[in-house]
Amino acid sequence: MESNKYKINFKIEYQQWLQYFSSVEKPNLSQSWHYGDAKMKSHRWKIIRAIVSENEKPIALIQVWYKKILFFKFARISYGPLWIIPTPSLEQIQAIFYIIKKQWCLKKLCVLSIAPNLKNSSENNNVLENLGFFKRKGMQYESGLIDLTQSIETLRCNLRQNWRNQLNFAEKKELIFTVSDYDSDFQWLIACFNTFRNEKNFYGHSVKLLRALWQSNTEYQKTNVGFVTHHNEKVAGILIAQSGASCVPLIIWVNKNGRKLNAGNFLLWNSVLYSKKQGTLWFDLGSIINNTFKTGLPHIPFQLIGEYYGFI
Repeated sequence: MESNKYKINFKIEYQQWLQYFSSVEKPNLSQSWHYGDAKMKSHRWKIIRAIVSENEKPIALIQVWYKKILFFKFARISYGPLWIIPTPSLEQIQAIFYIIKKQWCLKKLCVLSIAPNLKNSSENNNVLENLGFFKRKGMQYESGLIDLTQSIETLRCNLRQNWRNQLNFAEKKELIFTVSDYDSDFQWLIACFNTFRNEKNFYGHSVKLLRALWQSNTEYQKTNVGFVTHHNEKVAGILIAQSGASCVPLIIWVNKNGRKLNAGNFLLWNSVLYSKKQGTLWFDLGSIINNTFKTGLPHIPFQLIGEYYGFI
């Protein structure tokens, strides 16, 4: 690995970031510009953005959140870096994570927490461990991507059979799917989400962050509310964040009446169709750990490498 072959540039503007972000084949929300801005507004993180080049050719984007506590800096990279190139080699992976570790380390009074955007493999784990990263115990993130370039007929044909049967049932129940950018519908969904997570005793996404994302819609990165009504009653809702070529649901909520009507199937299927119609290429299911409902959709499963710390 030649030391002068790879360089990191912290001078990157919004339009330049968008240009490279749009070329990422499978982008993720947490490395998008507007997600970083939402983190700043909602939780007062500061943001550093950079582009890494190999022989002057850009190969990866990195967005780092950080906070200062006394003399120390706590830095976080969530599902980064984003690879501009299709398939990075082990040498490129090693070079970029070497640069990351060099930039955010104890020598610079910094502790780094990182969830690398790397598939869970022995080779990738070895690269990080050899660079001195320490793996955090816990479950690796698992999700699935729906390829929206497929025809609607192919997507429907590849639904899990019982999932398709439930969808068929729901489609006979006079359900209506609507996408909204009204703030009143967002506030309704957040209220439902808060009640649900209090009942089930889980945290989920920060409401402050969700609100900041909702308020930061642009032409290129949007957050929309979708909901299902039955005889004028809202029985299910979803919050979908679109970023680059990909979108991901941040909230999925179904009430008791909606569950009887299989409104969750109707909601998610129509959300997929809506995203496809908008020109999105990938529908990211979000976490699918212990979730048999979302996995009923035709998806390409993947597991990321997990969480690491960089100290020295």
